[in-house]
Amino acid sequence: MDLQFAVILLAMIYWKEVDSIVTAENMNPSMGDYIMEDDTLDLKCKTSIDKDNDVSWWFNGTKLDASAEEGREIIRTHGLAGEFKTQLQLRWSNISLVNSGVFTCIDGSPTRDSHDTTIKVFKVETVPDTINSTAATDAYLSCLVTGLPDSNIDSWFFKGKKLSESAKYNINGSTLTVKNAEKADAGTYDCLVEPPLSRNVTKNVNLFLYPEIENFKKSKNIVEGDPLRLDCKIHGHPIDDVNWYKDDTLLQGVGRVKFEPFQGYPNGTLRILELEDSDRANYSCEVTNRQGEGDRKYILVRVKDRYAALWPFLGIVAEVTILCLIIFIYEKRRSRKDLDDDEPVKQPLNANDHKAEEVRQRNVRT
Repeated sequence: MDLQFAVILLAMIYWKEVDSIVTAENMNPSMGDYIMEDDTLDLKCKTSIDKDNDVSWWFNGTKLDASAEEGREIIRTHGLAGEFKTQLQLRWSNISLVNSGVFTCIDGSPTRDSHDTTIKVFKVETVPDTINSTAATDAYLSCLVTGLPDSNIDSWFFKGKKLSESAKYNINGSTLTVKNAEKADAGTYDCLVEPPLSRNVTKNVNLFLYPEIENFKKSKNIVEGDPLRLDCKIHGHPIDDVNWYKDDTLLQGVGRVKFEPFQGYPNGTLRILELEDSDRANYSCEVTNRQGEGDRKYILVRVKDRYAALWPFLGIVAEVTILCLIIFIYEKRRSRKDLDDDEPVKQPLNANDHKAEEVRQRNVRT
């Protein structure tokens, strides 16, 4: 009898030792049981047993293991102070709609104590729009909510200002129409998701403008030794890259080549110090956005010799000097000829003239 009592007592002590208390905690409490797609799910399970028992996380009846490929991490901690001695944390990044369901933490003790946590994943899809920066056309932006019952888009915002029905905007639930969209309308819009969430959820929607660059002049003449400055006048949103090229070679901001901010773009201006003859080339500015759209404009830069303006002047002086010399020589020769023409010409006497003179003299004597 005493032996039987002792066995029963030992059994009671054993069962009390292995019996446990299991609790689970959602580390994303701001939205209750909801979590937005692509966010990180963070669940913690605590048990009162302080030993390496088989505590595990299950999803809809399937045991979960750590998986770097699926973005799932399981962290086990022992020796906690207080009532709960062991903790098993589940971190699941980039959660998706298919992960909505029941997450169960199961203790490995003989009693298989467990705790369920229901997680509902919702999704807010955005549909951006892209317009030509020079065309005044309507743009349509959409926020589509999936996985939230009785939910809708409560309001739209642009640059922190709540939008309302007007000649510029038309709001039809999840769709916002920007009428006659132009450059000033490009940017990031926010749609606000209605309850049942315990906190506001906003999603960004972009209105893009195709990248465009204003035309440069066809060419530009710079005197050798002077600096070159070219400004890339850009329109569009967003602009992710601005690059400068000399012919087809990408320029780097080293040596005499400098980049300066222009219109909010860090390298919107190209400067080349003390231009050399070898700097004569076709220069171009190229802009692109994350969608792979872009534009590129060219300008021919000619480098003129510093004394280039002097050579035509010297040529003119030389021409005038030679012309004056020719005129001087011509006039001098002409003057000599005129002097020779002014002297009297002595006529020679012939035989008949002598005979006539003798006849006149005889007549006088007689």
